[in-house]
Amino acid sequence: MTVSYTKDVVTARKGAFFRLLFRWRGSVYKLIWKDFLLFVLFYLIVRFVYRGLLNKSQKRIFEEICKYANSYSSIIPISLVIGFYVKEIFSRWQAMFNSVTWPDRMAMAVTANIKGIDDRGRLIRRTIVRYMILGYIMNQTSICPSVKRRFPTLNHITQAGLMTPQEEKIIKEIPDSKVNKYAIPFLWTVSVICLARKEGRIYNDYAVSVLNKELMDFRAGLGKLLRYYAVSFPLVYTQVCKVP
Repeated sequence: MTVSYTKDVVTARKGAFFRLLFRWRGSVYKLIWKDFLLFVLFYLIVRFVYRGLLNKSQKRIFEEICKYANSYSSIIPISLVIGFYVKEIFSRWQAMFNSVTWPDRMAMAVTANIKGIDDRGRLIRRTIVRYMILGYIMNQTSICPSVKRRFPTLNHITQAGLMTPQEEKIIKEIPDSKVNKYAIPFLWTVSVICLARKEGRIYNDYAVSVLNKELMDFRAGLGKLLRYYAVSFPLVYTQVCKVP
């Protein structure tokens, strides 16, 4: 999770930069301190073996091995690889952030295009927005651990009032290997939009097109997040940048 520090640097104060530099939460120090301690421990072990246990001939062999390994360090331009790695990681993070979608636009489009102040009209609008949030939560349970802890099963979503027992039964009856289940509420949303058009609560087909476009954009953003989660950044780049 990204740690916000904007409030610490929003105004220029004495020592603001140094307080930010030595901030622990979300810092690089907190990220690497365990690896750093292991490195120091390994270094001390190698130093102890080299200084105290090896004889002259063994030290000479060890030094030759070190020189041989060092001769290959200039073959791979590490600075170029690290620069590419950092650029791609940031671009990936930025794309993931931009893919985070919200149901607000769809909710406003529903309010603007589906008419009716009676109970039936309100029920249709609420059902569409509920399905949007349901699909969002089902998607995030596959990605976000905090959401998964809040809704570990479909029954927890039902208890929260986002899904009826009948809808839960329908989703459970679909095999897991057949379809991404978070897309099911969006299919239901399309059916509700078509029903609203048939009942005359949506005045024209253009309004239906607007609603469907907002729905598809919402669904596409969630699909991108799921793909970013499923397909990780190539491990070889992470290893190459960490090994040196």
